[in-house]
Amino acid sequence: MILIWDREEALVRALRSRSRTQPPPAWAMYEALSDPIADQARREWLRLRDGELPPRVLQAVFPSLVVWASLWPDRPADQIRFDIEDGRLTWALMGEASEEDEERLDQLGARNSAAPTRHP
Repeated sequence: MILIWDREEALVRALRSRSRTQPPPAWAMYEALSDPIADQARREWLRLRDGELPPRVLQAVFPSLVVWASLWPDRPADQIRFDIEDGRLTWALMGEASEEDEERLDQLGARNSAAPTRHP
């Protein structure tokens, strides 16, 4: 389980996550994720769905970490954390949630075809 503290000292945890092998080296994944709007001009890899916001980078540490603000207006406090290694990208939806949020989190975590890992 990934746990981090946000600026207000509230506990934020990984609500869903996924890890996949990726062919690009870490620096290339970092460049794409740390400036996604500019990278979209070179190649389209992020298709925003109806109601989603463009990515906004909150934190970037070359070449291993990028954190985005939430893409979803109904969950503005969430963050999307990308842990980058050569050959592997791990994505985690970070935030707070109650049991009532589980269905919505499944929708957000299933943004691509692989099933996300649920975190307690």
